[in-house]
Amino acid sequence: MSQNTNIKAVKDFNKIEKALQGLAEIIQFELDEDDFLYLAAMDNLKSLSKNIPKLLEHSQKNCKELVEKFEKFPVPRQEYSKNSKISK
Repeated sequence: MSQNTNIKAVKDFNKIEKALQGLAEIIQFELDEDDFLYLAAMDNLKSLSKNIPKLLEHSQKNCKELVEKFEKFPVPRQEYSKNSKISK
């Protein structure tokens, strides 16, 4: 990989990491009770949908790092699913 590709991959990964952190914070504030927080979560999801494919095209190593970030996501999926209007 060239140096420019590496720099681009790091920038894309940082965008994804920020979006995941934002989603985690919103979920912790029970986004299903607040329209503003719901819209903020949707913005974060849009950011993820744009940046994940960019990251995945760069390398296998970055894919592994992304999976590790998802595994560290602070809200257990089952706990969120029980409280979410979206999942019902």
